[in-house]
Amino acid sequence: MVKNNALLRGMLNFFLDYPIDKHIAMCGSLLLIIFIFVPFIQLIYLVFFSSSALEGNIYFSSLMNNYFLSRLWFTTYQAMISVGASLLIGLPAAYIFYRIDFPFKNILLTFATIPFILPVVVVGLAFKELFGTNGLINYILNFLHFSSINLQGTIWLIILAHVYYNIPIIIRIVGTHLQRIHQDYDDASSLLGAGNFRKLISIYFPLLISPILSSALLVFLFCFTSFGIVLILGNYRFDTIEVVIYRFTTGLFNLQEAMSISIFQIIFCVLVFALYSKMNSFIKSNSITTKTHFTKINELKFIKKMFVVVFILFICIFTFLPVGVLFFQAFTINSSNFITFQNFITLFTDTGNFSYISPINAICWSIVLAIFSSLFAAIISFFSASYIDRKSHKLKSLFGTLYVMPLMIPAITLSIGLIITFNKSFIDLRHSVVLLIIAHTLLAIPFLYYLSILAINSIPKDIKDACLLLGCNRNKVSYKIYLPIARNYILTGIIFSFGISLGEFGSASMLRGSNFYTIPLAIYQFLSHPGSINLGNAFALSVLLVMISFIIFYVIEKFKLSIFS
Repeated sequence: MVKNNALLRGMLNFFLDYPIDKHIAMCGSLLLIIFIFVPFIQLIYLVFFSSSALEGNIYFSSLMNNYFLSRLWFTTYQAMISVGASLLIGLPAAYIFYRIDFPFKNILLTFATIPFILPVVVVGLAFKELFGTNGLINYILNFLHFSSINLQGTIWLIILAHVYYNIPIIIRIVGTHLQRIHQDYDDASSLLGAGNFRKLISIYFPLLISPILSSALLVFLFCFTSFGIVLILGNYRFDTIEVVIYRFTTGLFNLQEAMSISIFQIIFCVLVFALYSKMNSFIKSNSITTKTHFTKINELKFIKKMFVVVFILFICIFTFLPVGVLFFQAFTINSSNFITFQNFITLFTDTGNFSYISPINAICWSIVLAIFSSLFAAIISFFSASYIDRKSHKLKSLFGTLYVMPLMIPAITLSIGLIITFNKSFIDLRHSVVLLIIAHTLLAIPFLYYLSILAINSIPKDIKDACLLLGCNRNKVSYKIYLPIARNYILTGIIFSFGISLGEFGSASMLRGSNFYTIPLAIYQFLSHPGSINLGNAFALSVLLVMISFIIFYVIEKFKLSIFS
């Protein structure tokens, strides 16, 4: 018995002394290099140096033809319009939420963040149903004896969906900096006779120009690389570059064109993200921390008060109406007013139709992917952050750049790199669940890594040094100090990554095998087939996915950590 206890203690001590964080950090870095950089190098080789590429200047001919230039122009200007519209709504909303005090403000601010965590196929279906020919908006217009509008198949529906997704980013990023502006600036300018417009131009705009540009760049990047929204709400006339890559790969089987465009997409996204990071570092070095002063809503003049009330009401309607339409359609048949569970019953009933997809299989596959990818990403991210915390600033920057790379590369572009790299006879991972888990893990790593860094950086250096002086080795510092303090951050990251994986549409549509579907893919397949039964199945499955997203969002809010941190 004594020998057994001694053996257990010896094994435990060996485990605690073993530099596990170093080895996991190296494995994580190797994973990112193999599945991010190797596919990129493979893309460059096939486009520039393969035998078919050397026969003709394929890369430049692909990028200079009229079709690609028209898609590039459309992708750019729809992203710019989306950014402008997001700022137009997001900036007033940021001011209202972060400078004015009114009842239920924190609850409403939490609800305003909901669109950011909704799966893309759900938002696409909701906007299609809301603004379509027979949608709710036209029903209301006809009821009020106004002429109908048809936004379906237009660029404006795509832009509306982009604005819906990106308003929370503007509100959170700009609002966080807006609340740091000291009230003395406002009071001093009032004493000097400055009006509201003069204050806006001379005080608020110069202080907020960096966070506004930073949030605008992030929104531009998201809209430029938009895939699911454009695929569901648009048509061939409104294909973005990401959708073009998808169509060349899966429909037209023109891999050479797809690879050429992918290289352009990667370089462009990295440059935009580098500009965003530079802007972000400038904001951090010039940030002002001060106690926030809120103006009571009752202290506002009548016109301002009415504007605030109407704007808050607009934000609430804009946030909940698309989701509300989904729930209404899921619990009714053919837009009747009778509440029924028939769509859910039909969803889980195998009709024997060739278009039927088992929701149980889709849900199980989605949960398996989400669990494995979020847990793998959490382990890699925490131990890598723990290891790198003790290193030089240059090495920290190198690791930070490496671990954020999956965020710079769009999902479709990443997927095509994985497909052409891991298609050899000795390592053919195409359409295997392994490659899909790796892709989802890569997408989750940036969030979890930076949440881990945020948690570890919040620990005073004196505590870390004291532990080492008292004889704790590096592993014990990680287990005894870092892990308990970072627990909520890591759990938040795991839950958020779980939600991202559940709603991930781009990589799943490229990498899935023929024998399994995820929830977003099942919804898209139901939408792709005609008939009211398939549409009802799509509504029912979308509502299930929304409910899961709401639960995830509620749990994240319970941890009191912002996913925008």
